[in-house]
Amino acid sequence: MCQENMISRYKNYPNYDFFKEKMKDEEIKKMCSENMCNKKASKKVKELNEIVEKKSFTKFFEYEIPFPLKYPALKINESITKLDNLKCTVFKSGILVEGDIQKEIIFFTPENKYMVRYKNRQLDTCFCSIKSITTKIPFQCFGEFNKIDKEYTAEIEIADVDREDVVNILSQPFTCSVCGENLYRTLKEKIIIKISIILLKKISAYL
Repeated sequence: MCQENMISRYKNYPNYDFFKEKMKDEEIKKMCSENMCNKKASKKVKELNEIVEKKSFTKFFEYEIPFPLKYPALKINESITKLDNLKCTVFKSGILVEGDIQKEIIFFTPENKYMVRYKNRQLDTCFCSIKSITTKIPFQCFGEFNKIDKEYTAEIEIADVDREDVVNILSQPFTCSVCGENLYRTLKEKIIIKISIILLKKISAYL
């Protein structure tokens, strides 16, 4: 039975007008409720990441890199440092960041069979060629957070080497038997790594 016919049955009642308006209000509420449900159903639910906390920290590292036995270093021409294979693991008290410090070292090494001769014999030196070596040094560092729930995830926002704080020191010297120059078997390096971590949690949203 439609609404109009149902209402007309009560037109002779004393409270007919009040009853008529109430029935219309109820119908309007029902229609609004159905429209809201339809709108929610038409929207897609998507999981989004919400930032819980963001924190930055720095870590100091020191390591030693050997030169090939056949090619000791006379002088460093260039040293390139990058971070590679980064990943983070979430614990209750903080985030563990792991990765590799990738090093490329370009250096001068003497070719002892060739000599550069000067009138002043004290200036005689070996002819040098340029060599390069590439190596990876594994590293770990831990960043503490106030509280981490088990459903949280973490992302590395920034991870880089502070170029101003890179220190290269040639070590384990010995004297070249041909020219008397100081040559070096290893390179000691000191660097500072800057890392920024974002702590995230999943939330559901209608799109």
